Amino acid sequence: MLLSSLPEGQVNQPAGLHNMTTKQTKNSLPLKSLRQQTQDWSHYTNILSEHVDLEGSTWCLGLITDLNMMTFQHSWNDLVANSEHRNVFFEPEFLSQSAKWIARREIKGLYLAERMPTGIELRFFTPVTIERTGKIGPKFFRVWSSEFTPLGQPLIDKRDVDRIVEELFKAFDQLPASQAHGILINSLPVGTQFYSAFTKAGDERKRLQFFNQFERAAMHPVGKKTYDMTHLSGKRRQRFRVALSRLIELGDVAVEEATDVQDIEIGMLDFLYLEKRGWKGRRHTALANNNSTRQFAMDMIRSLGMKKKCRIFSFKLDGNTIASMIVLGSAGRYVAWKIAYDEHYANHSVGNLLLVDANNRLTGEPDFEFLDSVAVPDNENANRFWPDRLKVCSVALGFAKSSPQMPLYIARNLSIYGILKRKARKMLKR
Repeated sequence: MLLSSLPEGQVNQPAGLHNMTTKQTKNSLPLKSLRQQTQDWSHYTNILSEHVDLEGSTWCLGLITDLNMMTFQHSWNDLVANSEHRNVFFEPEFLSQSAKWIARREIKGLYLAERMPTGIELRFFTPVTIERTGKIGPKFFRVWSSEFTPLGQPLIDKRDVDRIVEELFKAFDQLPASQAHGILINSLPVGTQFYSAFTKAGDERKRLQFFNQFERAAMHPVGKKTYDMTHLSGKRRQRFRVALSRLIELGDVAVEEATDVQDIEIGMLDFLYLEKRGWKGRRHTALANNNSTRQFAMDMIRSLGMKKKCRIFSFKLDGNTIASMIVLGSAGRYVAWKIAYDEHYANHSVGNLLLVDANNRLTGEPDFEFLDSVAVPDNENANRFWPDRLKVCSVALGFAKSSPQMPLYIARNLSIYGILKRKARKMLKR
């Protein structure tokens, strides 16, 4: 591989830069059948609508405010294990810390559950906030998103997506206008089963509005060859070998992968220090610039680390971290959440060296399926090193008892809000 291709003896690290041993444990989520649970947690939530299907099951659409309810968490974890296009941002460990530290509005859980004589099964879940199309305009559900959570894929049981979406729309059709007039989903991946079923049902009702469509960098499996041999040109690999050789002349070089909770916490502290010292710190957008975001980051990686859903890659020179990358996710699907590097070593491409090494490790895992860069579309570095693309868009759906123009009102309101938000950021940077 690229970073272990130098002759032996040039790296003052016994295992080599890429072949360092790290403790790896597979994620194990509780797979207890929901049908065996006796307590029906839906009675402790706000049920918005109910209907019975032809098979005799009762479908409940509701809102839950206590996301820490133990019986609900069991159902939530089971849905995570069986969901299509897993979204780590909507999993309990990440979402509970988001609601506690960084959410500007109260986050509620919008769910669809199937109640049967044998028990209740959570089929669909997404965190939402209650918004209005204007200061006193109609209310709508907005699938929760922020700069730290740029993926809006709801959790849906992959075993029966079409049927679940059909029942979801039946529930939406019965929803009183006093509860909500529509729903907005930002950064929804295009091409998933949920996207196809959702847009088909929405088109049939002529109540969909699409906007903010773009592509961002991503990575699929690379096959038998390593990532660097597959996606990097010989000229670029040579430049990286030269940069690595120059770093080795300065001291001991190593890449460490933290997977245990204690190591992850130490790695996160190093990341926060690097990020604040860099350009994000100067622009006051680093996590450590704000006490709430700093505490959110520490608590979040600790919670995910306990479930083996977080790892931190660190590029070290003489034991000091000079580049750091945080990767979230499990079961072969990952998000490259954050990366930072010491600008004193920018000429040595330490950030890119770390990124290539992390890509080699992740794509080399037997169960690797997908990595989402969650980068903005015009991020040249992300587009260069993650060759595949994930197409995403925003979708507004108006419910049956609302105005036919409701999707347009929601989309227009969000567009105006986005313009004002970008202008405010530019003014703050002056």
